[in-house]
Amino acid sequence: MPVLTRVALGWLGALAAIAATLWAPSPAAAAGTFTLTCTQTGGDTTTPYSITVDSVVNHNEASGCGGVATIPEGVTSLEWRPFTQDDTATNPHITSI
Repeated sequence: MPVLTRVALGWLGALAAIAATLWAPSPAAAAGTFTLTCTQTGGDTTTPYSITVDSVVNHNEASGCGGVATIPEGVTSLEWRPFTQDDTATNPHITSI
């Protein structure tokens, strides 16, 4: 009888582990706002610059950045050309990301 009890409990434990794996909630996407910083504003080498962004930095959203841009942990995506003012512009003031 004790062996049968151990087998039954082991089987139930295995089912519980499978159920927990199958129905575990997926991790939530990063929520909230983050601060993207740059060491300068555009071509002004003396003025730090920062903007508040969501987990996605949108098209043209960081066009004022110059120098070293620091993308905060929590940002998961950069949309097409986030550091330029329009679709044909470049941003020669960004030195590194």
